[in-house]
Amino acid sequence: STATDSFQAQKMSSGGAGKLLDVVVVGGGLVGRALAAAMAREARCKGMQAALVVGKVPPMPTATPSQRVVALSPASEACLKRTGAWKKMDVEQRPAFQSMRVADACKPGAQVQLDAKGCVIEVDAITKALHEAAKDAQGGAKVDWLWKDEVRSVQMPNTNSLENAGDAMASVHLESGERLRARLVVAADGANSRVREMCGLTMRSYSHGQRAVCCVVNAEGVHHSTWQRFLPSGPIAVLPMRDGYSCIVWSIGEEEARSIEASSDEEVLARINEALHTEKFYDPPSQLSRLTGKQCRGERAKEGSKFQSKTTQGKKDDSRKSDSEVAGSGRHPTPEENSPFTDENEKRGAFPRAASIVSRPKSFPLKVGQSTRFTLPRLALVGDAAHVMHPLAGQGVNMGFGDIELLLDLMVKAGEGGEDIGGQRLLQEYARRRRAANLTMTATVEGLKALFAANGNVMATARLLGMSALDSVPFLKEQMVRFASRSAKW
Repeated sequence: STATDSFQAQKMSSGGAGKLLDVVVVGGGLVGRALAAAMAREARCKGMQAALVVGKVPPMPTATPSQRVVALSPASEACLKRTGAWKKMDVEQRPAFQSMRVADACKPGAQVQLDAKGCVIEVDAITKALHEAAKDAQGGAKVDWLWKDEVRSVQMPNTNSLENAGDAMASVHLESGERLRARLVVAADGANSRVREMCGLTMRSYSHGQRAVCCVVNAEGVHHSTWQRFLPSGPIAVLPMRDGYSCIVWSIGEEEARSIEASSDEEVLARINEALHTEKFYDPPSQLSRLTGKQCRGERAKEGSKFQSKTTQGKKDDSRKSDSEVAGSGRHPTPEENSPFTDENEKRGAFPRAASIVSRPKSFPLKVGQSTRFTLPRLALVGDAAHVMHPLAGQGVNMGFGDIELLLDLMVKAGEGGEDIGGQRLLQEYARRRRAANLTMTATVEGLKALFAANGNVMATARLLGMSALDSVPFLKEQMVRFASRSAKW
């Protein structure tokens, strides 16, 4: 079985009612492609017929790294190996990180290192690898890839009960005029899912009033960790990429995000490095509190205040201090004090410093949401079509891969038992398990965000104590790492 390697919409012969397929996957993003590729390789899916409505052709990887990256957990790595895409990417495209460093900018010395493993990969590289893996797939389901086609309408069985769906099939009408009938429609068409909307389901969501600013930088020296610093306005992360590049992901207010996008490269660098390294803003007034509009001790933000690029204003002169004096001062050493940036500095917890801009900053709005339902008769929502979360822990696409892994396992099990793959038992189990997993992850991520966003010296001290306890108790650290990288299927 192979996926069709054509960039023209495939025309499948059918009668007036449309060809009957086992599965129709709508959405050519990472999650939809991964499901299609996994089905094409899964021997237990042999005999099944499926189609992937890809939509527009995505961009291919370029020499210049893209800001669109994902941080994959070990469970997601296993999912990509299952699809055959993992080996389609060069080792250089998927550099591994060995630890996660988290710091509280409001309290000097509050830093913890977690032995979390994973890798940061560009979305375009994974997209290409999934396509190539699907082309070469054999032994599983027959999957037709429908390129440059969109869904015009979707009709589900005229019942609200999975139990009463019976022999009624779902119907998908494409813009090309093609009609497909399916035992199961999988909506993988993103946060603004048209399929979800056509089926009368809504996304209950709320906005953080922030945007995530993403850009690619050259950082001083190599590093093998992900870095996350919690500021009063939100976290800023440094993610190691291919070829020694790093991706900056900064959650910040909408107005400031737009300001950063419009700034010169020099000003963007100044703002990034200020956010990563300044330790003045917990002792207001500070440069960063002016940038973010918030202060750690709970002072009222001053409206209309502007960022000042001089990061040394009012700063204590530590240039003559030795490394031991800096380490004993309760604050984090900076690359300037430990130049050049080395692996030894990384072990000591010195955050990297951005040296130059490679890809200009772009931003996207931050919101959290979950569909009112994950399933309907003959319908399953996966990925962002089912749930959206804050990028704080980088779990969005990991949760999506968890969705399709569980769904595929349930489909295989149902098929082996002679059950309907779009039937009540399968869909109810999928909805129950994935809704619980998503609620748990969302609550954790939102709780962390709220904890670190809380102003006041008491809260900062509480966070310091908590991080110190976490750093000194191996069992607690292990449990947190296991939670972040746990099996995607739960």
